[in-house]
Amino acid sequence: MLAPPFPNPFNGPTTLRMQLIGNVPLTIDIYNVRGQFVETLFSGISQHGRNEFLWRANGSAGVYFIRANINHTPVIYKVLYLK
Repeated sequence: MLAPPFPNPFNGPTTLRMQLIGNVPLTIDIYNVRGQFVETLFSGISQHGRNEFLWRANGSAGVYFIRANINHTPVIYKVLYLK
């Protein structure tokens, strides 16, 4: 289960929390509003149970998409970065 990023909108870090069953493949990528890749927040095997990832945007203010690929299933959230 993946919770929406909090806070959103944000001007400091935003946190992505998830509760996972088992150790599963997990990739979290960030894209800008144009669909351009910005950075990979995490890529590897998740830990069983609660996982928490912090993203500190350091680009331009605007809309970004956080794409979490959990055990080969994508979940996408839109976030708004304010300066």
